[in-house]
Amino acid sequence: MNKKKCYDILKVNQNASIDEIRTSYDLLYVKYKEKNLNNKLIELTYAYNYLMLNYGKVSNSSYENIDNNLIVQNKIKSFIILFLVLVIIFVGSYVGSELSFYKKNCDVSEDTHDLFLSISIDEYEDLLNGENLSIIYIGRDDCEYSNAEDIVFEEILLDYDIDVNYLDLNSLSDNDFEFLYSSYSAFVNDGIATPTIMFVQNGQVKVFKKGYTSKDDLLLLLKENNFVTE
Repeated sequence: MNKKKCYDILKVNQNASIDEIRTSYDLLYVKYKEKNLNNKLIELTYAYNYLMLNYGKVSNSSYENIDNNLIVQNKIKSFIILFLVLVIIFVGSYVGSELSFYKKNCDVSEDTHDLFLSISIDEYEDLLNGENLSIIYIGRDDCEYSNAEDIVFEEILLDYDIDVNYLDLNSLSDNDFEFLYSSYSAFVNDGIATPTIMFVQNGQVKVFKKGYTSKDDLLLLLKENNFVTE
């Protein structure tokens, strides 16, 4: 590398002082480092050390140190990238296996929803404000976790005579959805998810369960609220 090219790389003129060269090097190093321009960094550092060598400020060993440092940095970066890729693969495999499990084991028979009382958004409002404690189950046919919850309800409803009011989220219009969203503070704060189980009475939500609920936990809720007596 000739001396003139070194000045050009460092963006200084050939009459620049050591301090000017150092200042320009520092500024360019930060700039290239932020943009991950490794090739530019190598070229810049070589040019800087070449000029400093001519001023008697560094030894020839600096070149070897530059190479070694960059090799170490690149190895560390490669290891981090490999680690992140492995984490992504592992998490993706786990989530995929969980969804496959539900899809395989939670197929809903055509008659399952016949055990529910399908309701509209107006009926939902009536139940919410009604004098009697009512069960509202919000679900979607295309939700794997709703399908799993359907199976839980099916097992319970075959043994107990309980009215479960089913609100299909996919059947709602935009206006219906907006009303549902605004009907309860938990929906406003955290959004609407399926499956969701609500026990409602006199304009109040007595029980609110978002996400999959096991058979044992659901039976316990039903017993605590006198829907199931033994």
